[in-house]
Amino acid sequence: MDDDDEPGFRLFHGGLLRGLGRVTRLVRDDRLDIVRQSVALALIAWVPLLGLWGLEWLLTGRFHPPFTQVEVHARWLVSVPLLFAAERIVDERIGVLARYLSESGLVSTARAPELHRLERRVAAWCDSAILEVVLLMIAVSLSAGQVEIGDAPSRWWDSLVTLPLYRFLLLRWLQRWLLWTVLLVGVSRLELDLNGLHPDRVGGLGLLVEPTRAFALVILAIGSAVASVLAMRMRAGVPLGDMMPVMFTYVGLTVGLALLPLVTFAPMLERAKRRTLYHYGVFAQIYVHAFADRWLRGAPGLALGSVDIQSLNDLGGSHNVVREMRIVPFTSRSIAELVAVALFPMLPLYLQSVSIATLATYLVKALF
Repeated sequence: MDDDDEPGFRLFHGGLLRGLGRVTRLVRDDRLDIVRQSVALALIAWVPLLGLWGLEWLLTGRFHPPFTQVEVHARWLVSVPLLFAAERIVDERIGVLARYLSESGLVSTARAPELHRLERRVAAWCDSAILEVVLLMIAVSLSAGQVEIGDAPSRWWDSLVTLPLYRFLLLRWLQRWLLWTVLLVGVSRLELDLNGLHPDRVGGLGLLVEPTRAFALVILAIGSAVASVLAMRMRAGVPLGDMMPVMFTYVGLTVGLALLPLVTFAPMLERAKRRTLYHYGVFAQIYVHAFADRWLRGAPGLALGSVDIQSLNDLGGSHNVVREMRIVPFTSRSIAELVAVALFPMLPLYLQSVSIATLATYLVKALF
């Protein structure tokens, strides 16, 4: 990795899980970390569960229904690898964003120490092994009451190992999202040097949306687990229509949580827009008066080929940039992308509920 690509602030650099990963050489800060961690946790949580199900099948002579529980397999074959992949991508983009805030001048030299102190405070919470132990204990306590003395060994393993480990990964992501929110709230209080003329239409904060787009992998991971649970309910006879409230709640909640931290910059952006419109309006008024005095009240033919004509046109274009400035860093396209990612795991459920003839009819109507 080049020095320019070296990540700065990161959400997933430390903590209990990363520490154990480094001790066991599962985490080496390369792209294979995703595979090594996913396989290791699957060997700890998922494979023994399969073995216990198989052993109970051999002892009882009956096929164990959990073998067909799609949600268990979806968690460890799809959701967990996506969660680990999201860690790497989110960290890379947050590292780039941290450098951008300083190198772009958005954070002034005088405010830079405040930014670094904020990053160190948040990083300390991210790297806390004690906090992750607490999260693990919470995850175990949520499942411990679901088993009884006479339950099968597979039931005990699922309730005390498999499900808690998965819940721990989700709680760990929730913790990081909260700390990401704290970081953005702190940055929004630094009074950044926003410029309403910036072509990204958010005063130079357009890069803020990149980590949020990477959070889409987390939405996809959770969505695959949710979709697998809904698939099991459909298999039990529950119609897709009855599950629509759950699906819409999931989409709204995950997309809203992904975008909510960015809303903290709305007051700052709104002030920057008003300030830029005022100063630009004063400048434009002076310019157009000078233009009128020189050209409209003089000989029109002298204006042919004048750079003042092009400057007047550029003035209007720049004013449009300021007028179109948004008060949130994300766009409607960003929202649509996240909604599409959230709904993608639900697509098989819809395809399962409609016939091929119905789909063909929809396709023909759409084309013709």
